[in-house]
Amino acid sequence: MIITAASVPAGETIDADVCIIGAGPAGLSLARKLDGTRHRVYIIETGGEHPDDFSARMSEGDSVGHHYFDIKTSRERVLGGSSYIWEEWMRARPLDPIDFERRSWVEHSGWPFGREELQPFYKEAQDLLGLGPFDYEVEGAYEGDVRQVRFRYSATADFTTSRSWLEKSSNICVVLGGTALQLVPSDDQPERVESVEVGAVGGHVFSVGSDVVVLAGGGIEVPRLLLLSRKRMASGFGNHHDLVGRYFMEHPRVSRGRVDWTGGKSAETFAIVRHADHATRLAFAATPELMEREGLLNGMILLTPASEREVSESVRSLAMVRDRIFRGKESGERTPGHVRSLVRNLMKTWQETHVDSETKAGLLRVSATVEQEPNPQSRITLGEQLDPLGQPLPELDWQLGAKEKRTIREMQVALSAWLQNQGAGEFSGLLGDEEPDRALRGEWHQLGTARMSTSERSGVVDPDLRVHGSANVYVAGGAVFPTVGYANPTLTIVALSLRLASHLEPRLASRPSLGAFW
Repeated sequence: MIITAASVPAGETIDADVCIIGAGPAGLSLARKLDGTRHRVYIIETGGEHPDDFSARMSEGDSVGHHYFDIKTSRERVLGGSSYIWEEWMRARPLDPIDFERRSWVEHSGWPFGREELQPFYKEAQDLLGLGPFDYEVEGAYEGDVRQVRFRYSATADFTTSRSWLEKSSNICVVLGGTALQLVPSDDQPERVESVEVGAVGGHVFSVGSDVVVLAGGGIEVPRLLLLSRKRMASGFGNHHDLVGRYFMEHPRVSRGRVDWTGGKSAETFAIVRHADHATRLAFAATPELMEREGLLNGMILLTPASEREVSESVRSLAMVRDRIFRGKESGERTPGHVRSLVRNLMKTWQETHVDSETKAGLLRVSATVEQEPNPQSRITLGEQLDPLGQPLPELDWQLGAKEKRTIREMQVALSAWLQNQGAGEFSGLLGDEEPDRALRGEWHQLGTARMSTSERSGVVDPDLRVHGSANVYVAGGAVFPTVGYANPTLTIVALSLRLASHLEPRLASRPSLGAFW
């Protein structure tokens, strides 16, 4: 069932067994597992089925740290969440086993459980997302300090197509156009949230009373809602140790370098290979041995067939300046650095803008993505600006260290050595001493701001994703990641939501249920 928040009378309290805040991949995956049960589920979503001006204004915020994308454009408030802004294919891969481990050279690393705990849920998520066989291993993957890894792509994982099953559901109701304003604890049990206060366009407010509350709004909105919930705790719900909003992580990425391929295999080996119902692609990643020996983070390198123009740094700078100044497009990189590069290299820029734009056989463009080391100073807080409902908007202070850039450089060196040893090609354009603001950008993956831990002194949620110290509030989504690896996060997000559903089932089964709507 799908309704609008405007249809709920102001001041009314509607009752639920489960209230899910956010209709993106995390919230909808959890709801899908509860579909057809006797548990009454309400999903609260700010947006509608398509972006609109109100939801865009609700998504605004400030960025005061390492230069980031316009926060408003880096995520979407809509049915389906940020899957609405995915390109044609969704790229996926599980986290590596080492990503779950406590690594002495990576501060604040380690999940409360290992990869094996998520394995059955990974396989279930794989089917749900239409990613083909659960096979990510590559034969003969280890070659010196780099290894080959496989990514899978799905064309059917767009959660904006969920309308059909939601409309037919007898126990799930999506409330579009409603924004969770705060969590309201019980008067006699402050650790138990009694209801969620919801605001709609025009300012009218109603409540959802629920036995279980799940925050599934993403790495920016989850900590924001916890910080806004100050009825019983001035610093915010679950924020006993000032950890809500801290450890904001992204996937820093650099598109820099070229490979002139001379190997026996075709360079097209590294392009996307389309199958009947999914696609695959190979990449290079650092070996665990290289990471431990050099004290590096995890990361990977993609090689993409390219033209001379596409691998030109001068042409890239020219495009960045043109898009920012003349088209108003936000790239996530500071424009002045590109302007300085163009001024210093006017002749080179003129020459390279006239090179062939057709893909050149054997020429590969290099892009590297790494995990970010958890950093408590990288965080989401409440800013001074207010949204249309009068609530403080988020402020992002994204902080990066030196290790991310060093990891990219060392991975490029390792790949260059592998190419030479194999007689497969020549790597040029290694990452140098460019200003980080110009070199590193994110991938719209907002993670880590309500991190999972065994102790409330080191995280926000426990291994079952329940907020430490709370009786009935859980978090689903990338906000709970203690570390983030290099893989796109959606497969892990969905797996964690499925795992949360399996945890909630016995709790819900042991209590009286409100039953389905019909």
